[in-house]
Amino acid sequence: MFLSAEDAAALAAVKGVAPHEFEKMFCRWVLWTDADGKPVQRLSLRERTSSAGGRLSEDCVFWHGGCTVYEARPLQCRTYPFWSEVLASEKAWRETARSCPGIGQGAWHSLEEIESLLAQEREQRIITRAPYALRAN
Repeated sequence: MFLSAEDAAALAAVKGVAPHEFEKMFCRWVLWTDADGKPVQRLSLRERTSSAGGRLSEDCVFWHGGCTVYEARPLQCRTYPFWSEVLASEKAWRETARSCPGIGQGAWHSLEEIESLLAQEREQRIITRAPYALRAN
């Protein structure tokens, strides 16, 4: 899960640590290609490898049978499963539903609600930095 400054601050507050300590304890930098095709690093929550039902999964560091930081979960989490790659086709939606027990459960979301969430996500500014080799020493 990629983090904005707002996401990181909210999560640090919930965990009761300073933002720089939160980053050291719970985050990692992921190499990414930006919209202009240039390499950047994005701040992401760490994953933990677990074995569930005989298969390996990369769960969020805060997922322990449920979200332990639910009240401060990042926008990217709040918009799931309404991500563009999941909404791209009925097949993608069905494949995601196989691993997401929440799909088809709970409150109904209108197209307007979903589009509003996706617009928020597009406007969000993820924390980035230049890749290590490109940063000044």
